[in-house]
Amino acid sequence: MIGRGTSLWLTGFSSSGLIVWFLLRGRSRARQYNRVAGELGFTYLGNALPETLNLSKASFWNSWDMATNVIAGNFKGVETAVLHFHANHGEVGYKQTTVAMKSSAPVVELSSLWQSSGIRAERIGEWIVMFREKETLATAQIPGFLDDCRSLVQYFEDRQGNPGANPGTDGTDPISRKSM
Repeated sequence: MIGRGTSLWLTGFSSSGLIVWFLLRGRSRARQYNRVAGELGFTYLGNALPETLNLSKASFWNSWDMATNVIAGNFKGVETAVLHFHANHGEVGYKQTTVAMKSSAPVVELSSLWQSSGIRAERIGEWIVMFREKETLATAQIPGFLDDCRSLVQYFEDRQGNPGANPGTDGTDPISRKSM
């Protein structure tokens, strides 16, 4: 039989263990993002977003949410930020890897091929923010996701002067930008 004092002690010990586990897990993820930043030639910003990126205007943002492990730099000629987004609202919060790229192109309706990629995009000021809803990528997958996001920005830019353009009619696959 467990006494009342023992029960409180076990509860406190378990709670402390969970807190330590979450802190260590967060530090490990920060080290991983820092490593990826170095590989990409980006800068690790911690919890700081680029000055002109105002996520509070995003459709998925709530005042309790936060961005961590922000890395920023130039990816294939475009100012880019990658972040680990923590949604702390609703019945169950979630996390997702989010990419923001600066572009003046309007976000247009996606072709069925792009829709099947699962990437959502929205304009926030001078940035296009892209993510797969509620999906957290392993840090090793970030460079590939950046390639996909850069291709999506190119898709928007290609349609800027010709919004009725059909994807893939130029002989390339609009996701991979490779010849079909």
